[in-house]
Amino acid sequence: MNRNIVSTSLIGLLAVVAPALALAGGDVSLKEVTYENWSKPKLGDPLPVDGPVIHVFSEGGDTFDFVGHTNQPVRFWGQLSGSCGKVYKISYVQFKVADTTAPVSHPSGRGAWFSRYGSVDVPHDNLQFFDAVRACNDQLKTLAAETGRSRRDLIAGGFGIHFPDRIEALGSLVCTGNIKGDSDTTKLDLWVDCVGNPKSAEPEKPTMKTVPAKLSPFVTGLTFDVDRPNWVGKCPVSLKFTGSITTSRAGTVKYRTVAQDGSSSPTYTLTFGAAGKKAIGTWGETLAKPKASGTFAAGPETKGPDFSGWRRLEIVEPTGFAPSAPADYSVTCQDQPLQLQAAPVATPKPARIKQ
Repeated sequence: MNRNIVSTSLIGLLAVVAPALALAGGDVSLKEVTYENWSKPKLGDPLPVDGPVIHVFSEGGDTFDFVGHTNQPVRFWGQLSGSCGKVYKISYVQFKVADTTAPVSHPSGRGAWFSRYGSVDVPHDNLQFFDAVRACNDQLKTLAAETGRSRRDLIAGGFGIHFPDRIEALGSLVCTGNIKGDSDTTKLDLWVDCVGNPKSAEPEKPTMKTVPAKLSPFVTGLTFDVDRPNWVGKCPVSLKFTGSITTSRAGTVKYRTVAQDGSSSPTYTLTFGAAGKKAIGTWGETLAKPKASGTFAAGPETKGPDFSGWRRLEIVEPTGFAPSAPADYSVTCQDQPLQLQAAPVATPKPARIKQ
């Protein structure tokens, strides 16, 4: 493919003497150009100084993240040449890339033949179909595999990527009068500058993992007992329930005692100034229920106990702690060795009092 040379000093127009060519109608051709001045990144392909280069930057030093200079468009170049024939004039010549069009200067005489460099500045928004950020990250992955270097090391120096024949361009010519114009297309090269980030070369700071401190359980022990677990004798009889709570640190505990039938004591509070063991308040029950057989009986009762059950110690606050083992009790009422009863005796409800 024939290519002309565009240098940074050649931003204006390039006038070429028209050959002796007689064209019956409008005719135009569009060709790529070759760039004269280049910048050389540490790795990868060189980048044209005044050519179509998209710049991509790394924010954190681990990946490429965003396209920079979004207010600076990408400049594409093309060489257009043609004529409208012997007797017609050129109305206009245009160069179009990615929906962005720019006029190209041309001679005004009849039958004039021209050859000009055209340039068009394409905003980044018009090139969104080309994912430059992904292009940098894909190449980063490839280079890391090929060179064995870390990604941070590669990002520190940066690299260039050349994409041949990637962007389609259109050159068009319109003649005065009734003569038809003409157009031509070609594919233009594109470059991506994956810009180096010197911060990536700095040693990574070790990441300190914050592990939440695991506190030992607040309540570490419960005891709970009854003073008369197996009572045989005179009634009424008072049972006393005592216990203790052990904690691992200072704090407040709310507790209660609960019976087998679901009934419970009020809730009490115990405050700890430091880790340790404290006794709970004594809970008492008085049981006064003589055995009623309905017949005459002599001697001690031989049937089962008059009362049996259990109570246990439960932590109300803080929650999540298991209750104590139950303190079982059995009460058999025997007021005297010989007990005669002629009629049943009404059974009062057990009285529960706090001692």
